[in-house]
Amino acid sequence: MARSLRAIGRDHQTDFARGPVGLVYAHAVRTPQARGERQPVEGGDGRFIMLFDGRLDNRRDLIQRLGLELPASDRLPDSQLAMYCWERWRTRLTAHLVGDFALIVWDERDQRLFAARDHFGLRPLCYHATRDRIVIASTPFAVLAAGGIERRPDARKLADVLVENYKDHSRSFYENIRRLPPAHCLVADRCTFAVERYWSLEPQRRIRLGSDQEYVEAAKEILNSAVTARLRANGTVGAQLSGGLDTSAVAVTALRHLGSQAGLPTFTLVAEGSTGDDLSPSMMGNEAASVHAIAGMYPGIQPYFIPYERIPTDHGLDDRFTHMPMVPRSALTSSLADAMHREAGARGVEVLLDGTPGNLTLSWSAHGAFGEWLCRGQFGQFLREVRLTECGPLALATRYLGSALPSPSLPWSHGGVARWRRALGPNRSAWQQFSLINPDFARKMEIAARAGRSSWLDIDPRWSFRRARLEMLTASALQEIGEASVGLEALHGVESRFPLLDVRLVEWCLAIPEAQYLRNGQKRWLAKRMMAGALPEAVLQHRRLGLPVADWHRHMSRDLARLHEHIEILARDHDVALVLDVQQLRRLVEHWPVTAPDARSPLSFLLQVSLPQAMSIGHFVRHVKGANL
Repeated sequence: MARSLRAIGRDHQTDFARGPVGLVYAHAVRTPQARGERQPVEGGDGRFIMLFDGRLDNRRDLIQRLGLELPASDRLPDSQLAMYCWERWRTRLTAHLVGDFALIVWDERDQRLFAARDHFGLRPLCYHATRDRIVIASTPFAVLAAGGIERRPDARKLADVLVENYKDHSRSFYENIRRLPPAHCLVADRCTFAVERYWSLEPQRRIRLGSDQEYVEAAKEILNSAVTARLRANGTVGAQLSGGLDTSAVAVTALRHLGSQAGLPTFTLVAEGSTGDDLSPSMMGNEAASVHAIAGMYPGIQPYFIPYERIPTDHGLDDRFTHMPMVPRSALTSSLADAMHREAGARGVEVLLDGTPGNLTLSWSAHGAFGEWLCRGQFGQFLREVRLTECGPLALATRYLGSALPSPSLPWSHGGVARWRRALGPNRSAWQQFSLINPDFARKMEIAARAGRSSWLDIDPRWSFRRARLEMLTASALQEIGEASVGLEALHGVESRFPLLDVRLVEWCLAIPEAQYLRNGQKRWLAKRMMAGALPEAVLQHRRLGLPVADWHRHMSRDLARLHEHIEILARDHDVALVLDVQQLRRLVEHWPVTAPDARSPLSFLLQVSLPQAMSIGHFVRHVKGANL
């Protein structure tokens, strides 16, 4: 097990055995307090033994609650602070912790195991449990290394991913290995075994302040707190910078609080040769101009640009499968994330700030504001905003209102998905046309019965946008972002941190009125007011979505010969062919369009989403059995 953890705990490893318990710990120095840290940590006069992975972002608050003395307690490793929390609050400690963490506690006296994972699952934890033993570890590779567990893909998980079903938080990609879901704890002894939720977002919670400006000031304060807490690093901190509001807000906030670090290295993926104006009316593939504008405003920003046209679509997948406790959703986007972390590591960066998922938190577009105004009888505000909306009244009616009202009677639309639903008819699910799953495999996995509203492609039009936002914030796709970042850290020595997934920030953003995100026809009104004067006006006001993958057709067309070769290898593999619709895969590549199809068309979704997704699954199936490409 120690060898399997070496990549994510690269500084030193220790092991510990006492009675029925054996512990293995691999240490990575990610914060100043971790430099002299030694685990496992003992407490309760030897009664408790703890392993802790991750970071506590509310240290000062915990130190005050525990009555510890400053400044000596500022030097405490996070693991020791977590043990003090356990000694004070026992299993209720999770109600007091903020950060990215996974922890295991063994109670020697009561012979009881306790484990917990952070609110959004940004640090992984998985387990294999039988009547005779429990193996629990940060990665499935460590669980498998304990022996006695057959190494096989979990068929139902593969099927779920292929139809965009992210409802199952506990199923891992390996058969007989379960994830401990985000915001859950595990308790086990000789007689009992239980997995229980310790926290959830409260959709009915509301925060009401006295004025619009008070919301802005509160948002600034909570963003500052979330970012500064994640600057506690043992080495150089960098940031992703796309030129949009989310990463820009994180980057310039970090720059103001860096302390002794000279400047902030930032990393931007760009579609080489693209001006950013020739891809799509709603998307741009090269945000270099926006990044240069921000760097011009802040000389401390040190921008690095990563052209991705020469990065193969499936570049480095086998290496990532060796270190990631999950399968990347897309071979294409995963290769781009790998390229960014590789570049950051080469520049000496050890911590990379990430703006995910700002579009669900501070820069939410307030799709539900119109329904909120109607439900509260604010008809004047409703009519005023209808006239001012960027998309126009007719598009507003079909895009927003049907989902915003409690009992909708209007048609619903969200991008191209609603058009696909209408084309499919009432008795077919979207996955049946847009997934590259083998139809026989889908029937065997009972996808038709299980998918329903679990798939992103089958969003129920009766949902409110508030509920849809809640679902996206708690879907297992978010924990897989965290798990992917752990794999990239193992490969390149760069830890990703997510200020906009600070649980305090997320709870606050979900509780304030939708109208704070939309006013005078401006979506993302809160973020724009927060960053007014702090970002160039062009960055604040541009309406196009910055997305390097907007250039997907040009990128994948250059790689077409390689794609064809690899798809043929996948198609000839019996185990892959059982899972994927290999004939459809072949047809897509053989009839590759000369120009990019309409972004709203089913073909566009198949080529830029379903195809790289199927390649990722196919590579994984072969990787597990040792048949690398």
